[in-house]
Amino acid sequence: MIDSSCSNTNYYIYILDGGIIGKSNFYNLISIHKNIKIHFIDMKDEFLAASETRHVSRATYYRLVIFNLFIHFKRVVYIDADSYLIDYIYNLYNLDIESNSIAACKDAILWQNGCASHKVNFNNFSGTYKEYELNFLKHTKERFEKYFNAGILIFHLENTDIKEKQKNYMSYLL
Repeated sequence: MIDSSCSNTNYYIYILDGGIIGKSNFYNLISIHKNIKIHFIDMKDEFLAASETRHVSRATYYRLVIFNLFIHFKRVVYIDADSYLIDYIYNLYNLDIESNSIAACKDAILWQNGCASHKVNFNNFSGTYKEYELNFLKHTKERFEKYFNAGILIFHLENTDIKEKQKNYMSYLL
């Protein structure tokens, strides 16, 4: 993200921290960039009772706090730590998502290089990734076709019913 920032724009990076060791490394990365500020938000006591699977970790639920933490922001770009941007983050932030409150893109691993037809072996299942999704995980064909990458999301909070999202968030905590 730092490499894809514009020097004439201010950036505020909020890291949803579930127990990161070596936070000083993050501060060292941005020390020469006066337009970038980093803040860590302690998440280690959040979603302790959340259901986890092979595909959904406790950290996956952190996205839900965006509606509580950033209610005064017009937009938030969520980026997983292992994501890589090939364009300026400024362009992603300003992407026209019309009246949608959240935007994502199709998961490239499924659609590039024919990954949906690659073989997988997991938990007594052997077949293509598409068969795994449809037969083992019991996803519908429609759901599989709409599968998106949750590692990069744009939240247009101005277009969102924040009170409704906060109510949904609370249901995960109870």
